[in-house]
Amino acid sequence: MDITKIHTWLTTQVANTLNINFDEVDAGIPFERYGLESADIVAIMADLEDWLGCEIDDPTLMYEYPTIAELSEHLAENYAV
Repeated sequence: MDITKIHTWLTTQVANTLNINFDEVDAGIPFERYGLESADIVAIMADLEDWLGCEIDDPTLMYEYPTIAELSEHLAENYAV
């Protein structure tokens, strides 16, 4: 899976969670600025594991890689199968 697919998936999840249009999500803006709550992040990470088909060892990845762009790159390099 390439970075573009991961980027698109994450953007879609953030947009759906916040009930905003896909085009309103900027990959360079930190997740916290969108007002995502801890429960939202946990849900996105659980769905991400299902979507990628693998377990993510670190549940704090959205804090360590705080933007869609950073998280997409990290996932493509380390988790995408």
